[in-house]
Amino acid sequence: MSNELIGILHQADVISYLLFAVFILFLIIIVLLPIILWGLNKKIKKYKQEDGNIKEMYLKKLQELPLELDTEVEGQVEKRKEIENEFKLKLEKNSNKLGKYEKIYSKVDNYSIPVVCIVLLIMLSINVFSNLYYNTVTGDSSVIRPVENVTSQDISITAYYEIDYSRTNQKTLTVIVKNNSKNVLESADVIESNTNSSETINYIEPGQEKFVSIDVYSDKNDEFSFTIDNIKFIQ
Repeated sequence: MSNELIGILHQADVISYLLFAVFILFLIIIVLLPIILWGLNKKIKKYKQEDGNIKEMYLKKLQELPLELDTEVEGQVEKRKEIENEFKLKLEKNSNKLGKYEKIYSKVDNYSIPVVCIVLLIMLSINVFSNLYYNTVTGDSSVIRPVENVTSQDISITAYYEIDYSRTNQKTLTVIVKNNSKNVLESADVIESNTNSSETINYIEPGQEKFVSIDVYSDKNDEFSFTIDNIKFIQ
């Protein structure tokens, strides 16, 4: 039982790390989206301005041609065609680039709010699951703390957690006791060593675990230590 509870707590920690990672991702998206849109808008303005510049240069080139009719000037028809083709190609290339950035801008702008909402929803969902995991283990108490090397006659204390009460130095320690022996435990005293507070636990089948609560009075936030005494088995 205690191993399962500690495992759940570790899972809750993993979920908390995941929540933190998603939160960082959310912040990155919030920061990057305006920057991306600003950069795309700048590109769009640049190519729109370039479009106007190309058309202006085209008109200037045409104005440089002689005022006479094309049929009156040798090679002017070919020259006009050459100018027209040159600037048509430039306009086409510029238009393609402008269209590409406008398309990207439209997609980013359209999907930005849904993406932010989805990431926010994921973050809130993970937060809810994280709280559920912690409440499974601790409720309103502290995290469960493993206890090692506290064993007497194959009766072990495996873990504990504490519940604090506001505006008082009273705490309730919920201790998990496991019977590793082959006999049924009739009773045993679980003692908190720092405060000398104790509680008797009764009847634990072999291989089973049981909770026992001990009320202590302490202003310290240090970890508590335990001993087991007066162990009696059912023969």
